[in-house]
Amino acid sequence: MERAVLSASPSLTSDYVLLVYYYGFGGHLAFWRPRDLNWTNIIGDWGGLSGINYYKGQFYSVSWNGKVWVFDVAEPQPLEPRLLVRLKHEIWNRHSLQFYLVELVGLKPLKGNNAGIQSKS
Repeated sequence: MERAVLSASPSLTSDYVLLVYYYGFGGHLAFWRPRDLNWTNIIGDWGGLSGINYYKGQFYSVSWNGKVWVFDVAEPQPLEPRLLVRLKHEIWNRHSLQFYLVELVGLKPLKGNNAGIQSKS
């Protein structure tokens, strides 16, 4: 398993969703709620996901190739994942960068970070 994201703290509410991203012949997404008997797979060609967040009732992800997706898992079966934007820039070809979704005044800008590269002060 590469990433796991909760919609809320299980110690505060029983109405939460757990979304996981895992490898197995490519990247896969699945979610589970306390009332579910099994995991529900979210079908798609995800490749590598760099960041996943929960924000205002939906999960958002950013992929290594610059795609930002939104997933609505409020219903028993997820709505079709929506591609919000495909960011086209040569920065997406730099494998030493990791991208994250962060909240800033109600927005979800991307934040980049050099992976494995440390600056000396």
